[in-house]
Amino acid sequence: MFQFSSRRSHKGFTLIELLVVIAIIAILAAILFPVFGRARERARQTACLSNMNQMGKALMMYVQDYDERLPANWVETGSSSPSLSSDQAWPLMIYPYTKSVGVFDCPTSPDEIVGGDTYPHGLASWGTNTKGFPTSSYDGKYLFNYDGLTYGINNHIAGLQSPSETFAFLDGGDMICCAGSNTYTKLLEELDVNLQGSNAWTHYTKEAAFRHMTRANVTFADGHAKNMSYEAVLTRKADLVPPWNINWSDCNPDCPPPVMGPGQSFDPSQLP
Repeated sequence: MFQFSSRRSHKGFTLIELLVVIAIIAILAAILFPVFGRARERARQTACLSNMNQMGKALMMYVQDYDERLPANWVETGSSSPSLSSDQAWPLMIYPYTKSVGVFDCPTSPDEIVGGDTYPHGLASWGTNTKGFPTSSYDGKYLFNYDGLTYGINNHIAGLQSPSETFAFLDGGDMICCAGSNTYTKLLEELDVNLQGSNAWTHYTKEAAFRHMTRANVTFADGHAKNMSYEAVLTRKADLVPPWNINWSDCNPDCPPPVMGPGQSFDPSQLP
């Protein structure tokens, strides 16, 4: 009569088998982690684009309330723009139409909105060294195309050739464009992507304009917003025409194509 033993033979993994499994896991991780990172950044990009859509709607409501006038960079107390305390920068002018400080906070940018109860809605760090604002290193959130929406048209939206093609707000390094000279180099400085000169960056960070996988979100002067490539943002066609509507000091009147690449002030290969 046959008898069956209850004892079973157990064989463990060999070292080679374990190494093969570990290698497979490492390969899968190397493939999937960048995918997950891109998915997270795409979600932040979408949230930022939502912010800029709301800023566009706020801009349109501001224009309707103020006789078709666009906001200035900053105003003093007693001006025709909404005043909450003392001198204020442009975010405070459209804040009454957003009712949310979070709209001005790009989730990808490492900079923070600070200010506390001393300043209106914690937005004081948008300010410059003007009365009522503290000195702050904050700037890497959104940029206002101040020159394009004010000079030459007296802040009047009817003065724009094509509001639907003219930049109003962008992902940016600084608060406005352009403070000082209106040149290609200055534009790179305001976007925090200049690698040469006195205001050069040693490397690009998420504070810079093209922080959403080498692209930027843009709000146009008619209120709509979309995601754009760095080539489209940096292309200046001529003086006083979309997309910037700026009287450039290095164009006559047509502008040269944007200079970019290794060894240049702007090097797309180094974008984070």
